[in-house]
Amino acid sequence: MCADQAGQLVLSLCAEYYDRVYRFVRRSTDAATAEDVTQDVFLRLLEIEDLASRTIRVSYLLKIADNLIKRRYRSGQRHVRAVETIARVGASRRERATPATGIDSGGRLESYERAFERLSDNEKRAIELTVCCGLSHRDAALALGVRMTTITNWKFRGLRKLESALLEDRAYRIAS
Repeated sequence: MCADQAGQLVLSLCAEYYDRVYRFVRRSTDAATAEDVTQDVFLRLLEIEDLASRTIRVSYLLKIADNLIKRRYRSGQRHVRAVETIARVGASRRERATPATGIDSGGRLESYERAFERLSDNEKRAIELTVCCGLSHRDAALALGVRMTTITNWKFRGLRKLESALLEDRAYRIAS
């Protein structure tokens, strides 16, 4: 089937079922999200290879809409959890860095803080999410809106920079 035929079929389905799908989605979301999800439902139909040979019923369209709503909710929840985790880790880091908290006699916490400040923001976030918070690379990538390989690279570079900074600081303290 050519793209023209698929487009015509989707347009006819859209004309027939758009309002019904929109009303279904609107029960669970705000108006703007309902509009986006409803349009996504019909765009998804264009991805089906043998669309002309299938019988598309409204229940099928509603199931696509339901899955899209669930996917948006889960994605939003992951984002909220990641933002809360980043805020919690940042607050605990700031709390530990105050002079009132017991920095050990070797000054290691200060060394770690100085080393951590040398990292780029992306490297800090990648390390905080994967090492400190225990998120998987996949979840960290979803939270930051980047590819999983990017998180892996940021984490690797950040850990390498931390190691070299700590070794430099240790060598400096030993020489002093």
